[in-house]
Amino acid sequence: GIGGAANAGAHAAALRALAAKGYASERDLFACREALRTLRDGGPEAMTAFVAAYEEDDDDAWRNSPLRNLAFLMAEIVGSASGVPLRRKAVELATDVYAPALQRDPDLARLLAAVAAKHGLAPPRPAAPANPLAAMLGNMMQA
Repeated sequence: GIGGAANAGAHAAALRALAAKGYASERDLFACREALRTLRDGGPEAMTAFVAAYEEDDDDAWRNSPLRNLAFLMAEIVGSASGVPLRRKAVELATDVYAPALQRDPDLARLLAAVAAKHGLAPPRPAAPANPLAAMLGNMMQA
């Protein structure tokens, strides 16, 4: 992201200027991407400040966007005092619910994964086999 809570107004103005160069249908996507970048880099407070500044001059389209809901859902999950397993499950559910948007835009999917990873909420990786020969044979059998 290009800003934080301290300069949310300038951050929002920069996004509006960039979004104006694209298609109107992409503005929600641009705003969501930047909200998630801000969440990743600055946390929930910075994201909330950015979105509030962005909404000062925006129409209601963004306020009613499912992508706005995704950004705020992720901010709630990241800022929650719940334990990691519950928050990790919430990220998994959000990913499932928003799968169509995430499949259409790989950058959005990567940002969502980066937010989860930054806050220790990425799904655990499957354990590698202890025996390297077993791993090699397993890979050969899958091919």
